[in-house]
Amino acid sequence: MNLRIADWWNSKVAMLVGWSYFFVLLSDVEPNLYFKLLPVILIWLFSTAGFGYYVNDCFDVAIDEKASKPNYVSQHSKFKRFSISLFLAVVSLASALVLFWNQPYFIAIVGVQLILFVLYSASPFRWKEVPYIDVVTDSVYAQVIPVTIMALVIVSMQTSPPNSFQLLVYCLTGFWGVLSGLRNIVEHQVIDFQNDEISGVSNTVQLIGISNATAFLNKWIIPMEWLLFAAIIIYSGFHLPPLLILTALFVVTIGFTTPIAEGIIEKTRPFRLGSRLLEPRLIYEFWFPLACIMVLMLLNWKYLLLGILHLVLFRNWIAILIGDFMGNVVYYQTSDVLWHRGALRFYYQTKTVLSMLYGISKDVANRILTTIWAILVGFSYRLFHIIYFKGILELWIAFKLLVNYLAYQFKFRVLGDKEEQIRWKNRNGGNR
Repeated sequence: MNLRIADWWNSKVAMLVGWSYFFVLLSDVEPNLYFKLLPVILIWLFSTAGFGYYVNDCFDVAIDEKASKPNYVSQHSKFKRFSISLFLAVVSLASALVLFWNQPYFIAIVGVQLILFVLYSASPFRWKEVPYIDVVTDSVYAQVIPVTIMALVIVSMQTSPPNSFQLLVYCLTGFWGVLSGLRNIVEHQVIDFQNDEISGVSNTVQLIGISNATAFLNKWIIPMEWLLFAAIIIYSGFHLPPLLILTALFVVTIGFTTPIAEGIIEKTRPFRLGSRLLEPRLIYEFWFPLACIMVLMLLNWKYLLLGILHLVLFRNWIAILIGDFMGNVVYYQTSDVLWHRGALRFYYQTKTVLSMLYGISKDVANRILTTIWAILVGFSYRLFHIIYFKGILELWIAFKLLVNYLAYQFKFRVLGDKEEQIRWKNRNGGNR
């Protein structure tokens, strides 16, 4: 059974669980009750996402073969494909039945989601190849319905019906889910544009083109998505100030590192941690759930267990961030230092000795040495590079320009040397 778990567990599931934390903050649900239902929520998320991805792969075998894309479902027999799909659908509906024992309409929403999965992928419907319907369908089953289910789970556990504040937040979150889902599927189609073109697949991006799709994302979808998310956090912040403070602290801090990494200091090529951390998906999938957990821990110490559980279940995000940090440090900090001939010779000799003494592979030794070299040498070199070349050197150039300009003004204004003005224009390439 290959469900491509790595594609959705640390992204979609982490984000949806994070939204459930957020909805708990808005409700009067007790920690013990939420802890009892959290395993069922995770089972529902796992089985539903697994069903969606598996069914999609079942009906994409021929298309993936044309585009030379790997598809492990092609190795499964038709009976196995049917059995796995049926098993995941039954588990999804059974877990929904546990979550909404007394709310049959809520269970029907889960059934609609499973049907949309089939309509999207299966022939003869194959809505994923019908322009415009494809992006709407994907947005509904991948974002809108799951976020709605998370809200309904918490509402069903409340001792009192939702108030006007909660209802408005739920509505805003639903609209955000539409925009977020549209962004996800359009980005996916843009990335797969070449493969889809080779396979002869018809979809929205194939119809309107990459340039129009990216313009639509940048001008409309992404700004509106961010504005809605900000509206949700700010409006909720009137009732939960710590959530507003923590989320704003994450976003603002990351926002300040991004232009620094991509702008002024980019010329010296430091590690570009900021640009990675400001990705919308990382805000939703990593920072936002952690902010919600921190606020929950402030309200009740029992949620400390939830924080530990979250980091254990979705620890891949931690590994990705640490890997990105060290990888960028290694690449950017050593690119101008490590590869000089003397350093390179010393590096390879040390790697060989390390491999012989400790019996570790050269690949592992390579990573260890590169990381140590980056930390010990790269930072100090870059610090010197920034201070000297970007500081002292530019101050010296500015000082020289100022002296030359003052000399020109003195000769032209005081001494009346009109030829100095001509020499100044020729030397500086234009009028002053």
